[in-house]
Amino acid sequence: MISKNKLVLLLLLGVMLQACSTMPRAPKIPNLVGSADAPGVYRGVFHVHTKYSHDSKGTIKQVIKAARGRKLDFVVITDHNNMAAKKDPEIHARKPLLMVGNEISTTDGHLIALGTRETISTPVEPKKAIQLIHQQDGFAVLAHPVCNRTAWQDWNVNDFDGMEVYNQACDVYAANKAVFFFQSLLLPPSLFARYAVLEPRDALVKWDQILEKRLVPAYGAADAHVRYRVLGFPLMRYSLSFRAVTMYVMAKQFSKADILRSLRHGESYLVFESMGRAEDFHFAAKVGEVLFPMGSQTTFAGKPFGLRIKVPKKAVIRLYRNGEALVESEEKDLQVDQPGAGIYRVEVFRDGKLWIVSNPIRLEA
Repeated sequence: MISKNKLVLLLLLGVMLQACSTMPRAPKIPNLVGSADAPGVYRGVFHVHTKYSHDSKGTIKQVIKAARGRKLDFVVITDHNNMAAKKDPEIHARKPLLMVGNEISTTDGHLIALGTRETISTPVEPKKAIQLIHQQDGFAVLAHPVCNRTAWQDWNVNDFDGMEVYNQACDVYAANKAVFFFQSLLLPPSLFARYAVLEPRDALVKWDQILEKRLVPAYGAADAHVRYRVLGFPLMRYSLSFRAVTMYVMAKQFSKADILRSLRHGESYLVFESMGRAEDFHFAAKVGEVLFPMGSQTTFAGKPFGLRIKVPKKAVIRLYRNGEALVESEEKDLQVDQPGAGIYRVEVFRDGKLWIVSNPIRLEA
């Protein structure tokens, strides 16, 4: 017969096992390359300014609080022309992971430098800035390249590594400030994000033009600042900015190194979460028996091949090839066999609004 003490211990063990089984884990995506170690999907925000920028007063502690409120896994901090956030006492938070890059002001526009050890002295020409970033084994992303303010000027520079196809600050610049302010105060945050986010069609068109020449990953930028106040209330705050657009990254490990690697190589997609979360989005090319994820470049060379798209909810899926819409379908799953050589990417719409933008896959004969 079980004693009272043993019974209590068994009950406690059962509770602990139940708790462990319900602990949150990164959702697994389908096994893409036959490895037994399928990557997880991690959510985060890209391009965030803090008090270490001249135009923001937000603290690292405020960034962490807002990110935890959104249940984010990572935040990419990109203060202007410095990496002082690396020395902030709060920077080593375990969740969310805080990765420090910086936004470099070149003579022809702004660059996000990631994976570098130190910042680059300014003023600097864009080509030189990219060269210096690469010398530190980092990568360079064009910041708000298609925007009413601080747009990228020198499109002859062609060795950057990625570009923002959405930047929330561009929407703020274009907005009626009074309407924007009162909407931010009065509307529920998710509804405000739905109204405030504009479809970045011009930037997507420009991205397609660049993709004609080479594979360049896309990024969605919160470009979050906490600075301006109206009647004592902040015009924008991290809790709102972090709702605009979310980067979803496919990484094998929950680590800064793995997440940065995936961001660098386009193993990611961007989601406008006012339309819903999208951990279960999937876009891959199948060549023979091997699946290739977003960011891949491969040849089919006579093998059977096709594209597989899966979305979390029934939505309008639009598949692009070389910048032109190839297929549009209102389903949860789409399979396109033998579509031919080209650069493919996906846009997904719900209720007439852009929801998901994939990174591209290049297929060659």
